[in-house]
Amino acid sequence: MSKSKLNTLRRQLQKLLQTRRSVRLGSAWSAILISLIAVLLSVFAIDLLFELSVLQRLIVFTIAVTIFYWSTVRFSLPLFGIHETELEMALLVEHQHGIESDLVSALQFESPEASQWGSENLETAVIDYVADLGTGIDVFAGLNTRSFKKRLSTMGVALFIAVVLGLIYPSTLTVFFQRLLLGNQHYPTSTQITELDVSGFTIDLVRPSQSIVNIGYGQPLEFNLQAAGVIPEQGRILLTNSQGKETEILLTPDESSTENRFTAELPRLLAPIRYQVFLGDAWTDPAPVQVISLPIIEATIQVTPPQYAAAEEAEVVSTNLQASVLEGSRIQLKAQSSKKLTEAYLLIQTDEEPIKVSLEASDSENKNWTLPNKTPPFDSISGPVRFELHVLDQDQLKSQFPLRGYLRIKADRGPQVSGAFVHKVTLPNAQPLLDYRVDDDHGISQLRLNVQIERDSVVSDTRYYEILKDLPLHKAKLPLIGQFQLNLSELQLNKNDRLRMRLEATDYRGEIEGLTTLSEPLVLDISDESGVLAAISEADEKSEEQITDIIKRQLGIGETK
Repeated sequence: MSKSKLNTLRRQLQKLLQTRRSVRLGSAWSAILISLIAVLLSVFAIDLLFELSVLQRLIVFTIAVTIFYWSTVRFSLPLFGIHETELEMALLVEHQHGIESDLVSALQFESPEASQWGSENLETAVIDYVADLGTGIDVFAGLNTRSFKKRLSTMGVALFIAVVLGLIYPSTLTVFFQRLLLGNQHYPTSTQITELDVSGFTIDLVRPSQSIVNIGYGQPLEFNLQAAGVIPEQGRILLTNSQGKETEILLTPDESSTENRFTAELPRLLAPIRYQVFLGDAWTDPAPVQVISLPIIEATIQVTPPQYAAAEEAEVVSTNLQASVLEGSRIQLKAQSSKKLTEAYLLIQTDEEPIKVSLEASDSENKNWTLPNKTPPFDSISGPVRFELHVLDQDQLKSQFPLRGYLRIKADRGPQVSGAFVHKVTLPNAQPLLDYRVDDDHGISQLRLNVQIERDSVVSDTRYYEILKDLPLHKAKLPLIGQFQLNLSELQLNKNDRLRMRLEATDYRGEIEGLTTLSEPLVLDISDESGVLAAISEADEKSEEQITDIIKRQLGIGETK
């Protein structure tokens, strides 16, 4: 019965114990949260104001962690270390309500050991007294929650400030937490640099120092960037060499672009530098540019003349990429580099777009490259060829200047051919002898006589007489002098007919079609015996006159002093 009466009191004391524990824990955790928000807001304000470097952030973060630790030890850990009991709650209630020690005594007399302490009647009397008294006791009287409420209010204000900042400046706070993890992001600015390209290398704007930029010695350093937001009239790029000397170049709008692009250029870069871009209120972290050697290229061409001219034209190997070659010649090109190459190719200039022809690596180090066999137009040159040799090395650098080559077509002169008849007048059935001479640079593939009959101002179709049979006739047998007997009886000629003839010679060029040359026109007049005799007599008279003139010139007769 007595226990049932004290159970009510015990429940009240347990509620008081739990309430006091909740107030302590709430005060402790609210103090931690207030300290955390205060420290973070302070670090945020400092970092936003000064854009701290990584080292500076480490120092500030260390100080902030120290302050947070001190605050936790000072205001929260003591509260976590308190552990109250039911008897302690009873003592607090006794003290608060002026009860002497009956409350604690009653609780102790209910323990199993109480039967060994003394009078059971006294124990029962105390328990009954306290049970009757407990129904009128307010155990929560005097509970102080002012500090707890104050901390909750302060925590609410801190949370409100943090939430408002997060809603108004979400991107700024996102960057702050990234920077809190030692990231290199910048806080949002009115002007944003959205893309940055340095001499063909795309730069990571978050970590520009990790974007490798290799520039060949003496090559221009080019900057190309795209901006958004508030676009200024111009920007600047700060360049710093290894000795700390600084110089600036201007970023100016790209007139050829409508996408808010800016460009800048340093004409020649001779030493490693660090660069930093400034545009409006936006800027990038310093990043390096390395200067490395350019690939040095040596190239040779081997000219193999066409087979028909192999006896007269020797193979030529030249480091000069300009040469005069016979039509049909084959060209082999070899290139040697001072550095390992990833690509080598020729650009053949045409009236339209250049034609790209890739070279092949011929060694394991990719320093020697050759032109593949049977690559047009180099497998058989048919006309002038202009080309450039380009390379790309393992550092993605090109040679300072592409090697330029030009192949001209060497003139293969046409054959020289001439012929003559002793007499210009002959009989219809005669067999006059044609004296001929033929010559060429390399050989003759055909020699024939073209014959047309002119009768009463009407010219017949051309008839052909092959003069040479064992063809082609190579240079070793040239020039060739010979005679060809023309049988006129086959032509059924009449008096007063006229034969118009030409020698036609075609030179030998192997698989390429040869060039044909015609001799001066040859004319034979057809007459009877009297006409032939008259022509012979006239020819003899002219010969006599010519001989007489020659003798006179030799003797000096008729010369004036």
